[in-house]
Amino acid sequence: SQLVRGITRGAPLAEVAKIRTERRPLAVIGEDQLPLCEVTDDRVAVLDGHRTVQRFREVEVEAAPNRTAKDTAGVVAALLAAGATQSSFTSKARRAM
Repeated sequence: SQLVRGITRGAPLAEVAKIRTERRPLAVIGEDQLPLCEVTDDRVAVLDGHRTVQRFREVEVEAAPNRTAKDTAGVVAALLAAGATQSSFTSKARRAM
């Protein structure tokens, strides 16, 4: 609660969503044999107590240091060609609500 005190102005915090994430990161190496990006495959379960009420999958591509979105465009294109879609969701918690 200390981290968000300026936002909540001291109001009590309440749980709005409980999620469980199984994360599978994969390092992608470029043709130059240097790290290109990390592709993270998250399988997310939204919980109500111990019961799963929703499931979704989120795949994220994060450029390696000194790499740009332009450098990772081929990886993104391959994921889109394989059936991935670009998401408008900003966070797992927001999607779970």
